[in-house]
Order: sequence, then C-alpha cells, then structure tokens
Amino acid sequence: MKELTFTARIPVDWAKAKVLAPESMLQVIDWQVSGDKGICKLKGVAAEEVEAANGVFLLDVPLAEPTPTLASVSARVPVSVRQELLFTVTPKTVLARVDRESGRATARLLVRGKKLGETNQPISEITCPGYRVDWQMMMPSAENTAVVNLQLTPLADKGPGGERRLILRVAGMKPMELPIVNLTAARD
Repeated sequence: MKELTFTARIPVDWAKAKVLAPESMLQVIDWQVSGDKGICKLKGVAAEEVEAANGVFLLDVPLAEPTPTLASVSARVPVSVRQELLFTVTPKTVLARVDRESGRATARLLVRGKKLGETNQPISEITCPGYRVDWQMMMPSAENTAVVNLQLTPLADKGPGGERRLILRVAGMKPMELPIVNLTAARD
C-alpha cells in the first residue's frame, strides 16, 4: 500500500483529476481532495511468483482556469512493487543429467521463500510418474534459500509415456509441476 500526495503551483481542479494505474499490478484504492492537494492510495498486486515489478501511475488534472494553450497538467510516477515470496523453485524446467547405462537421472533445484524460514522441510513430497524420486534438501541459508538434490531411478513399470514432470508438494500450496528435459528411459 502507498499513499501519494500531489500539489500544484498553479490552480487545478483536483476533484476532476483522472487517475490511472494501467498496469495490472497497481490498483487505485482511493482518491481524495484535501484543500489544495490530491491524495491517492495505491495498492500493489503482484502475481504469486513475482518478487518485484515496476509500473507507472498516471495523473491528469484539469486547470481551474484553462487557457487556449493549456487545459491540464499531468504527472507520471514510477512505482515499484515488491513482495516476499512464499515459496518458489528455479529453474522452472528441471535439467536432468542421465546415466545411459543405469537410466538414473540427477538434477538440482534452488528453492526460496519465507516458508523456508518457517520450517526446515516445507516440501512434503517429490514425485515423477515412472520414476522413484530420492531427494535431499540442504539446510536453508539465512536468506531463506536452499538447494534440493534429486535422483530419479526408472521403475520396471515406466508408467505413462510422453513428457515427464516433477511434482513438488509443499505444505499449504497447490502442487508445483515442473517439466523435465534430457530425461530418457533406461534401455531394455
């Protein structure tokens, strides 16, 4: 939330101001006129996975006494939205290294977010159809960041074909699905 106060050195009609926050990340909550000031309350709304975003707040105010050459004044204010992430994974595509003889694959993920500060093990389960998934999360750092090491072993019943997806289950969140690249089935 942010409150912006506008003043002008020339007479303007604050009550007729056009307030625009065109980016979907900004919402105008309230516009008030107080004497010779315009006061706007903004709310930043970022998508779940967005840690920081930049937007622009636009204001167009008509002059109290328009002239033939000037009818209004404008303001363009850059605004940044920042939020602490609950839990996120990078990369969004799992890059697996495959041992051709055994068919086992290894991968590494970076996990971040305030859930790591709340508990040492926010991930309850990691699965991949057709593979047994062994995983270990290194202890989170002070910056709420940790590394997850993965080993995927093909099962005798390889399960459904097609694109392989790693499924992470995190307490209090919907499951995260990450596509896996360079993962091949074991040879018969």
